[in-house]
Amino acid sequence: MSRKQRRAANRRSRTAIAVPAHGPERDLTEAVGHHQAGRLAAAERLYRKVLDQDPANADALHLLGVVCHQTGRDARAVELIGMALAAVLAGTGGTVLALQRNPEPGEIERFAGSMGRELHDLTALNDDLEDMLAVMDLIDEYVCVSNTNTHLRAARGKPSRVLVPHPADYRWMDSGDESPGFPGTPTYRESPQAGWDAALERLAADLAAAVPPGSERPGR
Repeated sequence: MSRKQRRAANRRSRTAIAVPAHGPERDLTEAVGHHQAGRLAAAERLYRKVLDQDPANADALHLLGVVCHQTGRDARAVELIGMALAAVLAGTGGTVLALQRNPEPGEIERFAGSMGRELHDLTALNDDLEDMLAVMDLIDEYVCVSNTNTHLRAARGKPSRVLVPHPADYRWMDSGDESPGFPGTPTYRESPQAGWDAALERLAADLAAAVPPGSERPGR
């Protein structure tokens, strides 16, 4: 075999390793290809196939949520993207608190089910700023979208981890990993091309480092 033939064989071998022949990873790759080409029904079928094999796959949950949004099923889209965030939190330690303002009926229970762990519901504290300020001062990590609690936490000199939809509110600027208005507060931005995939992946890595599995202190 010539040198040129050996190089070609090595390239084919590397390609075969990089793209698995079957399984959830291959199905997800194929689904993304259909999605990018606008074949939403085919993409949805494969995202669901991935979730049949791996129900906590954050990428498949999020992208299936995007398909639902694109096909007019907004309520289901919000639920699926929330489940993707729950899958991210499932890989962290700590005690998880729900601090969302005015959740929909059953939303907290569904979120807890997606995480597969206990979720403490403190959402009613949003009606009392002093109580919420006390909570913001006590917890180690706070994952949120931009809201009043972000300001309360900043007032205590503590950062939040803020999910920033596209297009961003002016306070969070159009780009950057941190807002100049909230020093030390990392941002996780929705991409106009790729959605939340990269943001959730980075959030998962950052939380796993900050609150590793097995730790017991409050995590959200």
